Amino acid sequence: MDKYNVYLHTRDDNNHVFYVGMGKNRRPWSLRDRHRDWKEVVSTTTYTVTVVFTTDNKQAALEKERELILHYGRLDQGTGTLVNKNNGIIGDMSYVHTSTIVDNIKECRQCHAPLIGRQKYWCSELCKKKHRYHHDDEFRIRTNKKRVERIISQRSANLSQYLL
Repeated sequence: MDKYNVYLHTRDDNNHVFYVGMGKNRRPWSLRDRHRDWKEVVSTTTYTVTVVFTTDNKQAALEKERELILHYGRLDQGTGTLVNKNNGIIGDMSYVHTSTIVDNIKECRQCHAPLIGRQKYWCSELCKKKHRYHHDDEFRIRTNKKRVERIISQRSANLSQYLL
């Protein structure tokens, strides 16, 4: 049976805890699937991993993670040093979208749900233009042609030094 670990990531340069997490197995030491802010901290300093709580009970681990996040405080809320983006319990997202983003999502809820592969299905032509994800064939051809011309000119410049 897997054990759930609640862990702290502490900066070695100033001994401040910058991340509290919960995961199974090797997650406390993993560099994968981390938020941009976490990666930014790690790129500037070394850090120490400390497992502070281990249990078989996922709910107990989630509650301990939440308790520690509230204790250390979040940087994005101005309450502490953590780069965590939520308060720990899954589904308890404390991030608040701006009113403009909320309005856009409400206006076009159909556009944000169905994805098949990488193609997005739009509820209307207006939505296509608003989100700017859609490019017509002419735009793609023009862009691809420019990319090919740039590559050819770079390669010919590299070859010209050997021809002289």
